[in-house]
Amino acid sequence: MKTRLFVVHGYQAQVSSHWFAWLSRQFPAAQTQIVELPDSHHPQLDAWLDALRAAIGAVDEHTFIVAHSLGCITTLQYLNRVAATPALGGLVLVAGFAEALAGLPELNDFSQAPLNWSHLQTLAPQRLVVLSEDDAVVPAAATARLSMALQAPLLRLNQRGHFMSQDGCDTLPEVATWLCQHLPQLTPANGMM
Repeated sequence: MKTRLFVVHGYQAQVSSHWFAWLSRQFPAAQTQIVELPDSHHPQLDAWLDALRAAIGAVDEHTFIVAHSLGCITTLQYLNRVAATPALGGLVLVAGFAEALAGLPELNDFSQAPLNWSHLQTLAPQRLVVLSEDDAVVPAAATARLSMALQAPLLRLNQRGHFMSQDGCDTLPEVATWLCQHLPQLTPANGMM
């Protein structure tokens, strides 16, 4: 079965934003898709979950998901509703959170439903959470709490802001490297990283 790599964008983003297309191009042997989430300037959890359901469907060991910002909690809410077996191949959450953010009350609905952390840990045995110490959108402490709740290794980076183009973040080689190291069936494009 062919490896499937999904990139899930966040609030006020689109499929062409930031480092999403760059990461997708790193693994030409995989079936890659940047999931287009509807109305990203006025996101609704149910609509975003429907979009993930339509794009990803059932998960298995050939399924890998990299999510950013609001896409992280959306992905976790989606995975919270799927069967624990088979486990997916890998999960990377960049600048994620799983709690209400004081500066973004319009996103509170995404973190209202409780998450079954043990289910998520079983479903995603290969997982990583990535933060930037200078993230001005999602506090680094919120991302660190997500890492602790998920019992995921935490990669702390500096001077990446919220991992957006505006922060100078058009590539994310650390995530591509992690995918290569932990998911050997994903072979990077020659010379791309």
